[in-house]
Amino acid sequence: GTLWIGTGGSGLIHFSPQQGILAHYAHSDDQHSLSGDSVFFIKRDTSGTLWVNTNQGLSRYRADIQGFISYRYDVNNSSGIPSNEINSLCEDSKGLLWFGTADAGICSFDPKTEKFRTYTKDNGLSSNQIIGITDADDGFLWILTPKYLNLFGIKQGTAQAYNVANIR
Repeated sequence: GTLWIGTGGSGLIHFSPQQGILAHYAHSDDQHSLSGDSVFFIKRDTSGTLWVNTNQGLSRYRADIQGFISYRYDVNNSSGIPSNEINSLCEDSKGLLWFGTADAGICSFDPKTEKFRTYTKDNGLSSNQIIGITDADDGFLWILTPKYLNLFGIKQGTAQAYNVANIR
């Protein structure tokens, strides 16, 4: 097997224990370069796609081009990614990817349409600062914010916030 190693300013390294460095990816003017050079997380979805969050957006690795498709926040794109600061990623049972952001709530990504849909405090989240997100396997997501645990109904598109006081 190989390893993908994210760095704090030198991009992404694809490494083999037997062969050493297979490739080094960094941000450049090339449209298929990594979105930024500081890598915050690396995760594979169930289809095997590699997702890399950097200081300048989200990148999806495509082996066929040996490069990346990058998603960056654009205030004029309502179906785009709502923030360049992604903290977490999970995949639901229907294959939608869910990203938690540092400042813009959560967003779903449909790999078929390549469109994002954003949910925020306006949809019942206790905060737009997301710490973690996980699939509850029953049409819901658990979303952790600084002071609350939120149960998000995927079909309804709304959340209910819980803390110690209202769990009792």
